[in-house]
Amino acid sequence: MTSMPWRKSSSVSGTQPTSEEAKRKQITSIYDHNSGVAEVIKGSQFEIPAKLPTGWTVSLLVNLPPQFPEQAPIITVSPACTHSWIDRGVMTPLDAQGHPTGWATSSNLGKLIKEIREEFNAHPPTKGTSESSYDRPTSGEPTNYDKRPPPPLPSTVSEPALQTMTASNKYALHASMSPATLLNAPAATKHAVMTKEFPSILNMSQQQLEEMLKDDYPFEEFVMSLDQIQHSRAVQSDLLNANEAIARKYSRRKNLSRQEELTSLQQAIAPLNNQYLQLRQEFDAKFKKQQETLRRFQTPTLLSQVRDSIAESDELSEQIAQSFLDGGISIEAFIKQYRDVRKVYHLRSSKIERAERTGFKE
Repeated sequence: MTSMPWRKSSSVSGTQPTSEEAKRKQITSIYDHNSGVAEVIKGSQFEIPAKLPTGWTVSLLVNLPPQFPEQAPIITVSPACTHSWIDRGVMTPLDAQGHPTGWATSSNLGKLIKEIREEFNAHPPTKGTSESSYDRPTSGEPTNYDKRPPPPLPSTVSEPALQTMTASNKYALHASMSPATLLNAPAATKHAVMTKEFPSILNMSQQQLEEMLKDDYPFEEFVMSLDQIQHSRAVQSDLLNANEAIARKYSRRKNLSRQEELTSLQQAIAPLNNQYLQLRQEFDAKFKKQQETLRRFQTPTLLSQVRDSIAESDELSEQIAQSFLDGGISIEAFIKQYRDVRKVYHLRSSKIERAERTGFKE
């Protein structure tokens, strides 16, 4: 494969820039020499897409350690792919290809990333992993636990230990943070990572590790027991308490500073609320009585009453006629009584007919 040398920026004469200035310049170079840069974590993690001629796109995840640029950056690749410059998902310069194995503060990170993209464009990586870049797992073990290699945790390995390791192992040390990678990593690297980062793993059996990989519950329980996680949660709790203190101090016009005022207002509202409930109960009772009274004067009720009175008048007229036929009353009395009753009957019947013509119904 044609070698793609890692370029270095020329040394700067005069006053040496501080670490923060050098870091800012390196971050600026990432944007200057590459397009589509996304800042994942402010000032420490960046993602750069690399579109390949084969039609698919890989992502370069650039992680800047706390001591950057004195400490080398870690560049991981996702999804998993095979290339001579990739070792366990991490970009590693190889002596066999003529690349330097070290990192200098004068190196230009933006150009370095650009050359990686150019190399991938000239010699595209292949999907998946191979024996040359990964140790083949034992039967039954999954070959890929994460689509993207996890960002490296701050390493606690001593500087003398780092100096005795090759550049490839340095990158692998930072990238080998997931349990799956620890099982497949070289023995020296695995021992260093477990000893410094996860010492409790040394006391676990192979069966416990496999169970932790298969079941989320023991894995989550193990992660939550780590000192780093507990420290992070403690820091988070301290930050929440600090935010609450700031809110109490500077938000005098907010609810926190008006707690006593709100309490006194609630106490003043309580008797008013009781009075309201009592008045509402009285109102409901009177409103119900009003509705019952008004119901007697509704059109259907009135029409029903008129029909009942019509039936009564008709029945009374029949009784008067029968009494006359039986000789109970004289003809003069019959005529007067019968005529009065039938008059009322017809008046009420006409009212019903008029109501029906105008559209009133029961």
